Parts: sequence; C-alpha cells; structure tokens
Amino acid sequence: GDLRSENVLVYEGELYFIDATNVAVDAREDARAYDVASALASLSPLVGAGRSVETALTEYSASDLLEARRFLDFVAIRPDHDFAAATLKGEIEKRAADANLQAD
Repeated sequence: GDLRSENVLVYEGELYFIDATNVAVDAREDARAYDVASALASLSPLVGAGRSVETALTEYSASDLLEARRFLDFVAIRPDHDFAAATLKGEIEKRAADANLQAD
C-alpha cells in the first residue's frame, strides 16, 4: 500500500495506517522514501508545500527528504495524487541547501 490520506485512519484519538505492504529488508530505505514522498504529496495540497516540508522535518532529516524527492515525479503521475511536484521539490531543495546538503 501507499501512504496517502485514504490509508490513514484516526479512531478514538489513535492514529492507524491501513493497507500496509510487507517490504523486503534490502528495499526498506526506498520504500520509506517513497512513503515520505507520498505523504508529502498528500499533505501539500492541504497545507502548502512549505508547511508540508517543515512538518516532515520534525521527524525526518533534510537528507531523508532528498531521498524522498527522487520519488516525487513517480508519485505525481499516479491518478490518486494531485499536487505541485515542482513546488514541493523546490521546498525540499531549499531546506537541503539550508542544511548544506547537495540536491542531485
């Protein structure tokens, strides 16, 4: 499953992620980066790209977000996501520059 708004459930004040998929150990980093990209894509139309990235940085490093950035073009072609990929990439790159990281 993908991390998107339809796969997040809040029940009695508890947060649940549904439709999860098993991932091989050697693919976990890519799967996590893809999930972060999907989460940013879901959140950014609601609160803006800048706030989405700012919020993600409370739990993930700028380096983690750069890894997620690699998947944004793929997430953008999915019919269940509608977000400004270029704007979101720009916000990630700006934060990476602030952290003195190199964006590929």
